[in-house]
Amino acid sequence: VCLDRRRNQIYDEDGVKNKFGVSPESIPDYLGLMGDTSDGIPGIPKWGAKSSSTLLARYHSIDQIPSDYRLWDVTVRSASALSLSLEGHREEAALYKDLATLRLDVPILETVSDLEWKGAHPGMFPQLCKEIGMENLSQQPHRWISS
Repeated sequence: VCLDRRRNQIYDEDGVKNKFGVSPESIPDYLGLMGDTSDGIPGIPKWGAKSSSTLLARYHSIDQIPSDYRLWDVTVRSASALSLSLEGHREEAALYKDLATLRLDVPILETVSDLEWKGAHPGMFPQLCKEIGMENLSQQPHRWISS
């Protein structure tokens, strides 16, 4: 379900719940609220891991979190400030959630063998080296694509 590349660990559904405090389906909402620096998602001011996981464990989605904190039936610190921040940034939160959502509807035409590096193109690679001012690299590939 989730790969932690730094720790080289794979989390299943229970692992995601234990690590983040929310179900896998709520991870895009979680990242939309608190942000994800590795993906350049800033998140919503005042929202952190604890407040995000507490509210999403109850409401599952940003869209389902009531606007008025007095309607929340879970307790979080600074509920009033969180509520104001979310209401002032709901549009951004929706955008950040969208950015954090894995796309399954994009056609992928490549096979694994299509993605394998087969060598440098003898015509294009020297031109690229010239364009970036690295002409000395143009003859260094150990493998060339046969034309």
